[in-house]
Amino acid sequence: MNGAKEKLMREIQILGFAIVETNLFLNTHPDCEKAVAFLNDLIEKKNEKTAEYEAKYGHVTAAGGRYRQSFDWAKSLWPWEYGFGTDEAEVNG
Repeated sequence: MNGAKEKLMREIQILGFAIVETNLFLNTHPDCEKAVAFLNDLIEKKNEKTAEYEAKYGHVTAAGGRYRQSFDWAKSLWPWEYGFGTDEAEVNG
């Protein structure tokens, strides 16, 4: 996997984690305007990074869009394979 692709995926994962954690905070602090604004900012950033990734490399999730000729989602690295020195070419054969 190339460094830029891995870096962009890591950014998406970090933003996703921050969204979940902020959502949990808002479960107990629903009127916190700063947290709501922060959540909206995180969601916007994650959507931008996801769109950038999908334009360059393909779907981030299986429900990420329409497929062309094959189910290429199944040919990409799985989430637990990122960052462990696995070369995508080795996985895809």
